[in-house]
Amino acid sequence: MKQTNCPNCGAPYEAELNKCPYCGTSYFDLSFIDFDATEPFYIKIKKTFKYQNKEHPGILIMRVLPEVMETHIEQEECYATGFGGAKMARFIKALDISLNLGFKSVPNEKGELMSLEIKE
Repeated sequence: MKQTNCPNCGAPYEAELNKCPYCGTSYFDLSFIDFDATEPFYIKIKKTFKYQNKEHPGILIMRVLPEVMETHIEQEECYATGFGGAKMARFIKALDISLNLGFKSVPNEKGELMSLEIKE
């Protein structure tokens, strides 16, 4: 039995699960994706689609290459000052990191860019 720890609460759980059974945190491991590779793979995305003026759950299937679109790190600093305004210490007041990932569609063997499975 392969176990891992929840990144939120730290509780051990089976790695095959998509959610922590203790705190309910969703967990999806992207470490299997090689963002430097040039070999396409398939992704399936669950999404609600509008079809004939009704919303239906569906699955979008695409052959893709992964892309790291942008990594943005921003921090807000504050300083402790002494006599004459001399900076004595620097503190990080807030830190924000965002990572934007993308998937570029690559035609499959039939020349299709995507397929869509609508659940009725």
